[in-house]
Amino acid sequence: MPEVARRMARLAPVARRVAEAAADRRARARSNGHGARVPGAADLRAGLAWFEERGIQVKGFDPPLVDFPRADGLLLCWTEGEDRITHFHAPEDGFAGRRPVEDLP
Repeated sequence: MPEVARRMARLAPVARRVAEAAADRRARARSNGHGARVPGAADLRAGLAWFEERGIQVKGFDPPLVDFPRADGLLLCWTEGEDRITHFHAPEDGFAGRRPVEDLP
């Protein structure tokens, strides 16, 4: 978990900058018909690749949120501020349906 937390802490500001740059790019493309490269997009893709290679699902950056799929279809869930995995949920329940890992079937 420490490595996941460190990587998410580094990626969150990159994701925010990419989102802002992409919004600016869309606005400029509407006004002049030309797009521009989104700064930081390649860094974000590279950072996300680490998670994808490990089967970790990045669900958000504000706050940082990741899911770890289990063989039974349930997702172990971690978010910023948690020092370990303490919750899980079914895919259809999302973050709002988180339950303590002690309740795992």
